[in-house]
Amino acid sequence: MEKKRSAARPLYVVLLAAFLILQSPLPVLAEEAAPGSSLPQVLGMDNIAGLTLLHQIGKGEPHEILWSPDGETVALATGDGVHLFDGHSLQPLGILTSGYSLYPSFSADSSLLAVCSSGNNQSIQLWDVKEQRLIREIKQDRRLSALHIDQQKDELLALGQKNIGYDKYGVALYKGYLDTYALKTGKRKSSAAFQSSNKQLMRLTLCPGGRTIFMTGIYDYAFLDYKGKPLYTGTLSFAMGSFGAANAGRAAFMTHLQPGVIRLIDLKTGKETGSIPLKGGVTGITLDETGEALQFYTSRGWQAHNLATGALLEQVPFSEYADISTKLSPQKDRVATLADDRLLLAGLDGGAVLGEQGGFLPRAWQAAVSGESLAAAKRSADNQKITVHLWHLSDGGATAGGVITLSGTEAPNLAFSPDSSRLALLPSGDSAVVFLHMPGGTKDREIELKGTSYDACMSADFNTMMAGFSGSVEVWPAGGNAPLMKAYMNSFINSVSLSADGRRAAACDGGMVTVWDVSGQERLLDISSNDLYTCALSPDGATVAAALRTKKGYSIKLYDVETAKALWTCDLGENFQELLFSPDGSLLAASGYEDGLVFINPEKGKRVFTLDHSTADFSFSPDGRLIVTTSSGGTLSVWGVP
Repeated sequence: MEKKRSAARPLYVVLLAAFLILQSPLPVLAEEAAPGSSLPQVLGMDNIAGLTLLHQIGKGEPHEILWSPDGETVALATGDGVHLFDGHSLQPLGILTSGYSLYPSFSADSSLLAVCSSGNNQSIQLWDVKEQRLIREIKQDRRLSALHIDQQKDELLALGQKNIGYDKYGVALYKGYLDTYALKTGKRKSSAAFQSSNKQLMRLTLCPGGRTIFMTGIYDYAFLDYKGKPLYTGTLSFAMGSFGAANAGRAAFMTHLQPGVIRLIDLKTGKETGSIPLKGGVTGITLDETGEALQFYTSRGWQAHNLATGALLEQVPFSEYADISTKLSPQKDRVATLADDRLLLAGLDGGAVLGEQGGFLPRAWQAAVSGESLAAAKRSADNQKITVHLWHLSDGGATAGGVITLSGTEAPNLAFSPDSSRLALLPSGDSAVVFLHMPGGTKDREIELKGTSYDACMSADFNTMMAGFSGSVEVWPAGGNAPLMKAYMNSFINSVSLSADGRRAAACDGGMVTVWDVSGQERLLDISSNDLYTCALSPDGATVAAALRTKKGYSIKLYDVETAKALWTCDLGENFQELLFSPDGSLLAASGYEDGLVFINPEKGKRVFTLDHSTADFSFSPDGRLIVTTSSGGTLSVWGVP
């Protein structure tokens, strides 16, 4: 997925660059910034180690809202830590720097907060809320699903699962665990193990009020006690979409096969004793601290029912704030909810907004930067829509430049034109190519492709575009109505790439990487392997880099297109995500989420620098001066060498 862009320049520089481009098939980069210039340097092997953070946008991707039991604090777990706010005004109280944070849990007296810090070295962190001080960190060798602080027993409970291998089809197998730690020392006191019938755990839920565990596999589900002993088991054609909560004698169970009802089960007899009819969707079911009342949120508000009889005990309607992320205060007089990138606090008596905090952006799946323009395609917090956000960059920071809402639920690839005047939205899981005028983001035109594109890209000169479909690829002139080339492959196309001038094209379908001459529609190179993951064509089209899965992670091989010879191999870690050449071809970069951004010398295949920053998607600017990265934590970062 190649993405490119460029900084604004004086007219004579633009004219000179245009003349040089006409003389050469490669994109011509601007000269190094003159002494005293504010332009960053063109990135290359000699200066890449000086990569510096120039701009950062976003406070983290929101994961979960949690009220402290006393109602005085609202906690928002994000990809950048846990933000704490006053429960009456939403004024910021601080941030617990816990990194990518999941499954927060307050102690009963609201003084402690446990959270899963999910990164390369996943851990349980225990924080003093008032002092915002990390008390203890417990490293984990398993993936966590829930945490709970039991102050009465002076224990910390951690529910999770650990990979125990793979079946004959390559599907991961897991064993579940409930670990108990001493709250004061962090030492493990006990560990209970369990697993589904086919060893493919899909969901684990901790029910502290009932001291039980709910577990689903693909086809089976079970209620377990804290020692891992089954209390009740069942099978379904689609069990992994189920929710459950239980105490020692009774359980509540809901499945997507019957979305309009919660079934009540007597665990001692194994018989269904009643049901709770529903109106609207339900977001999980839990028990209160006594283990006798079933609580859940619907699209109409919050409800509590007697677990034994199903009788409605209490309900609090707040339909005007209905959202999967809405949480009711313990006093049942306020709600905290997410609305796009904002956290809102509202009173239920009259619905007045009591506080608002913004900047909590959903994860940016694709991003592009060019000079003073930055764009990112994001999913909304509820994953129901895609938006493209625009910013204007300056020495003073980043200024919001508008938001464009798109149809579909898959984020498009983004590419700036060399002069920064246009932005292409290239479909991934869609069929429409959209061109926008910049910096305002007004629509220029739209091209409807004859099928769903699974990856698309633009050439560096912005004259050619390429799309990969289910078993075929097409190359189009950016302003034309008919393809320049159409070719067929064996499976879904997972990546496409063009040379800078659009004369050569490459694609990967998971089993083959192919390079074509576009004008002659001639296959120049075929690389076959069941381990192929993605590919990137060099700007001059002379070489193609292919990423392959290995037993230890991923490796990159560089091939000469003319001779089909593998020139070198470079090993990477387990979290590989994307592969791109810099606009002048002097660097090859690979991202890997928590592994950071790795820069490789394409001549020798040796690493020259690793940017130690969580990186999902990344992109070079067209002039090679800037890099934009998106993190799994929900922040955008722009990098350059001053």
